[in-house]
Amino acid sequence: SSNVAAFQPAAGGQPGKGFWLRIHAAMLAVRVRLNGSAVGEHRGGYTPFELSLDHALQAGTNRLTIDLLGEQAAFVSPRVLQHPVSVSAATLSGRHLRQWQEQTGLEHPPYRVGLWQDVEIVRRPLVAIRRLKLTPQPSRQRLEIAWEMEDGWQPAETDRWHWSIHPAGGAEQIYQGMVTSGQLSMGGGRLALTIPDPPLRLWTPDTPELYELRLTYHGAEGAADAVRERFGYRDFRIEGGDFLLNGRPVVLRGESCLLQNRGLQFHNPVALENPRFWNRDYCRRYMQHLKQALDINFLRVHGSIGHPAIFEAADEVGLLLEAQSSVWSRGFGFYKAAGPAFLESCTREFGEWIRRDWNHPSIVIWGADNEMGRIASSAEDASFFASLMRRVRELDSSRPVISDGSAGTYADTDFYHVHHEEDYAFLLREWRRDKPLVFGEFWVGGRGAEQRLTNAAGRHH
Repeated sequence: SSNVAAFQPAAGGQPGKGFWLRIHAAMLAVRVRLNGSAVGEHRGGYTPFELSLDHALQAGTNRLTIDLLGEQAAFVSPRVLQHPVSVSAATLSGRHLRQWQEQTGLEHPPYRVGLWQDVEIVRRPLVAIRRLKLTPQPSRQRLEIAWEMEDGWQPAETDRWHWSIHPAGGAEQIYQGMVTSGQLSMGGGRLALTIPDPPLRLWTPDTPELYELRLTYHGAEGAADAVRERFGYRDFRIEGGDFLLNGRPVVLRGESCLLQNRGLQFHNPVALENPRFWNRDYCRRYMQHLKQALDINFLRVHGSIGHPAIFEAADEVGLLLEAQSSVWSRGFGFYKAAGPAFLESCTREFGEWIRRDWNHPSIVIWGADNEMGRIASSAEDASFFASLMRRVRELDSSRPVISDGSAGTYADTDFYHVHHEEDYAFLLREWRRDKPLVFGEFWVGGRGAEQRLTNAAGRHH
């Protein structure tokens, strides 16, 4: 499909001066042209990306064309998947495909295609702040801030950064400071500073206090930029067999599967996504109801990289989340068949995913995949997918990382996460209690009954 729009640079905007097209998510392959000139391409259906428009931008009216190819672009052949496509009818086969055909009366599953999140044209300075990451550490009484500058920036003695902390959505200034280039830590292209003992209230499920960090840059020859980022002052880690929230043990009581994209299996066999979960107000009401009705503190965002509305709502309501990638169990053989090309796609998509979401206080666990280690029938297969957890840790080492449902397949998993086990007595006998044990999914009356208990996530002693 093609999407065409006409636009003019904003008043005062000059062609060739820092204009970018930002697409927050599109399914799945995107090619962009501006005034007939190629701008760039992107593959991956769940994550944001930007393309510079400067080289093709004209004064006056511009014509922007976005060409899209849906999920079929992820398939090298009918059973070879080069990109994660999550909960997709396109990966159905055998019994599951026959059931779907009987439910829908259709012979071939549909492919998803389209711009399903926001699209905007933004202008930013040629010297700009990028990839701002906040790492609260209340257990160590500090807040760490790290960021990058636009390619080509060189530090100068005159550079200044002013930071301030405010209540989210408020004007009141709680804390502020100024630093120079010489006062910052620099390494690997990133700048960093530590704010000791900030006077902030803890973010918890009972008190989901949110703040806003404002960071402003002043450089040579009038160069300037400013960014804002919402955050909560909390940390989450594992010590021995316990989860610790702000240094205190916490038991995860929750729902094993947020039904954001499970229409395929539950209420609507044709719908592959549930647009209600693209609306922050709906997500907030849904989560508040779950907290009150089920007394939960945890949700697993399962099956695909979730819409930003889910995480924004959880920050506000006070729910702990596992955020899972789009590497889903039913695609196992399809992914493996693509070999290194699949892992290369994941490397790029995971970077876009983690950087988008790493400042959400609600996200306390990263799920690198769903059941890859559990399904693997050989050490070679397990090793193929082991790089997914390593990639997540490269991007963010401040949260636990797991392969969902893979128990102890990977020695470096941060805790044991099991699915569908029938012999829990055996598991509990073998559990060494060196790491927490979480029952992420389980079944009643044997797996054949397929009766899932959705409030299955919890820590057991």
